[in-house]
Amino acid sequence: MALVSFIDIRFGDPVLCLSMSEQGIAYGSAFGRILYHNFWTGQEIVIAEFSEECIRGIHVARDNIIYSAVGDLYNLVTLMSSNQCTARLAVSNDNDHSVHICHDTQVLMREDVVCLITIPKESLSFINKNTIHITQISSETKRHFEISTLPPFSSPIDFDGNRVLFLSFNSNQTRTLNIIEFKNEKAKLSEITKFKNSFGHISHMKLVNDLIILVQENRHIKILDISTGKIRHDIGSCKADIAALNYLYIKETQDEFHSGPSYDQINIEENLVFSKLVIVTVDVEGSICIWDNEGLIERNYIRDIDELTDEYKNFAYFSMGYPYVVHVRSPHIAFSTDIGIFVIKSAYFDRSKAD
Repeated sequence: MALVSFIDIRFGDPVLCLSMSEQGIAYGSAFGRILYHNFWTGQEIVIAEFSEECIRGIHVARDNIIYSAVGDLYNLVTLMSSNQCTARLAVSNDNDHSVHICHDTQVLMREDVVCLITIPKESLSFINKNTIHITQISSETKRHFEISTLPPFSSPIDFDGNRVLFLSFNSNQTRTLNIIEFKNEKAKLSEITKFKNSFGHISHMKLVNDLIILVQENRHIKILDISTGKIRHDIGSCKADIAALNYLYIKETQDEFHSGPSYDQINIEENLVFSKLVIVTVDVEGSICIWDNEGLIERNYIRDIDELTDEYKNFAYFSMGYPYVVHVRSPHIAFSTDIGIFVIKSAYFDRSKAD
């Protein structure tokens, strides 16, 4: 593991989202700051010093365009050229916006697609209770979907551009895992499974094709099958509570392939090519782990980064309890902490081919 960059942030203004390209990393904060850091020059460009709302999502496209979700208020398009912001454009979501609705609206973003879902309190259940707004920022395409009333105690968890995953908390102390699919201008709400109290706390979930990555009791990584609602595979367990989780795909040829639920066949030629799901976790003790279907592949620690002084090797980077984030773009892993963003180069990704 090698340190590529360490990016200072303002103390008390946590990073809520980040995204990488080959050239650099963009990130957004709770106080509405949007910044871009160039890996090669070390230059940091301020896109927004302050925004009306926190930055809920960000995506760096290959053409050096940065898409940002400024709360549920609007989306910002920024064109980067020669380490400068050459153009900025605001794209609205065409949603109602008020103090009460804003408070109850969740913002989910996948690449340049933003999803707004409002789950009001019971006393406000008549406000926008059935509408989901989806905006593709790059094309300014806006779609609106009507759905059945969602329970007041529901929590949207992940969005993959076409589906929303959310948990509902029931009066009998069980939790229902649901999915909303957006097809043919209609929204379809389906129940995947129910979790009893005995299943324990669920701290992270990611939609990945027909699977869901989830973390049970803060440490145990599992794969759930959407079609059956059953746990299909146990990936492994971290030694400390997981602060952030993400994934990517690695291509493997037939010679390298090992069957398992985390593989998809993506091409058939003279040799079969498979796409392997790889999971990256960061835990509160400063361990950065890479996992595949067979378990742990690589474990690194912040304390082992040679470029850090002894003080910073042993610093408590996750003591504030923020909603930490990790992003992976081979061979780099970037993750937020209480005082800054680490960008490291993984030996495993450096020798692998990622999608």
